[in-house]
Amino acid sequence: MNMPAADGLYHKAMIMSGSSDNGGMINASKCDDLVKEKIAGGYDIGGQHYTVEVIWGDTETDATKAAEVATKLCTQDKVDLLVGQWCPETCNPVSAIAEKYGVPCIVSGSPDTSWVQGGPYEWSYGFMIPYYDQIETYFDYFDTVDTNKKIGLVLDKSVDGIGLLDIIVPLAESRGYTCVNTTTAELADEGATDFTTIVQAIKDQGCDIVISSMMAFQLSGMWNNILSLGYQPKIAIMAKGMHFVSDVMSLQDDKGNCSAVDTMTEGQWTKAYTYSSPVMGMTGAELSDEFEASLNAPADNTIGWDFQIWDCLNDVFSRATAVTPEALREAIAATDIDSTYGHIKFGEDHISPIPVTLAQFKADEKWGVYPHIVGASKVPELAGIVEESNMLNWNK
Repeated sequence: MNMPAADGLYHKAMIMSGSSDNGGMINASKCDDLVKEKIAGGYDIGGQHYTVEVIWGDTETDATKAAEVATKLCTQDKVDLLVGQWCPETCNPVSAIAEKYGVPCIVSGSPDTSWVQGGPYEWSYGFMIPYYDQIETYFDYFDTVDTNKKIGLVLDKSVDGIGLLDIIVPLAESRGYTCVNTTTAELADEGATDFTTIVQAIKDQGCDIVISSMMAFQLSGMWNNILSLGYQPKIAIMAKGMHFVSDVMSLQDDKGNCSAVDTMTEGQWTKAYTYSSPVMGMTGAELSDEFEASLNAPADNTIGWDFQIWDCLNDVFSRATAVTPEALREAIAATDIDSTYGHIKFGEDHISPIPVTLAQFKADEKWGVYPHIVGASKVPELAGIVEESNMLNWNK
């Protein structure tokens, strides 16, 4: 519809399957635009002056596609450094290709447990979600709430879903909680959108808590099942696919109102985080204000991930002794700075963990809902931003 050459050929277009809103790509593009202004002068490295060129490749959150894109970047585009973002389906294959061709690589937005399994790494470094910390943050929060300590799990068969299952079940048992529907055979098939049987089972068990981990379109199907079956948990954590305000706002009741107010997700950065970006010279709140004013859209958590990457890259290019694979790898390994996402320092496993919290989508006059931090037991420096939570109110 936007191609001039198509004028007169089409009357209307209908968008089907998925969302027309892609907050992650919009934020990343805006991030690049802002950073380009800061690094336009380039870098003096090893006696030569260099400017930075960014080549985008869309992995479509598919492991095969991610490997193809990364291979092209390494073999045809001859990039000096690879960056892979979001989910094991992207981070793991991109890292594998980097290892194959000896290209320095930084990945982010993936669970540490699944990424480590692909190592040990020589060329790849990751900003990883510490999964055990994430789940312990859940349980530390659960302990503050009056529930029957029954947890219903609705997980897919992805690396994320299985990784969560392996941690949640034993941790729940050790802390006096009971899990329902937790065997591998009962996990929802990846790609499924109807979870009626599983939701009915956890409803029949009277679970006050539900934890899910799926892509947004699956979580939408699960939420519809919860509504249609009249299931009323006190706490609903929708991990992985509900990071964007637009995703939560798309979950509506039969009256067209957002039905997912006060649901929760893992906190992977909000504008309340108290860190600052050295490459931009701005706080998280200032960056969010910039985004919201220019895009007329809420500042989602991808801002934290995107600027952390650039904070690191700016530091690496400033310290590198040469633009060679070995010199860039050495500079990445030596990173030791404060960033948009807290302190960056890679350990022996090549991981720099991100500060993970628990966020709740509370009602917001401007955006409909907005994430607020209600649990930060593993991030002491963020204790000051923790707010009181609201239980799901099914009578509102």
